[in-house]
Amino acid sequence: MDVKNKKILLFGATGAVGGEVLKALLELPGVGKVTVLGRRKVKALSVGGKLVQAVVDLADPPSFAKYLKGQSH
Repeated sequence: MDVKNKKILLFGATGAVGGEVLKALLELPGVGKVTVLGRRKVKALSVGGKLVQAVVDLADPPSFAKYLKGQSH
């Protein structure tokens, strides 16, 4: 998979599997930004500005529509 300066959108990052996926994404040098949407924020990670977090109502898509724009994955 070619991951070069990608913008990744991730749901479920506060769960066990999602948390591990988030850690892996943040360690990839070609990933420019990871946006995490969920009911609560993930615990603070030292990631050099790659992580964007937003607490949203996942049952209300219009509440997080602005975060979907510009994502590559």
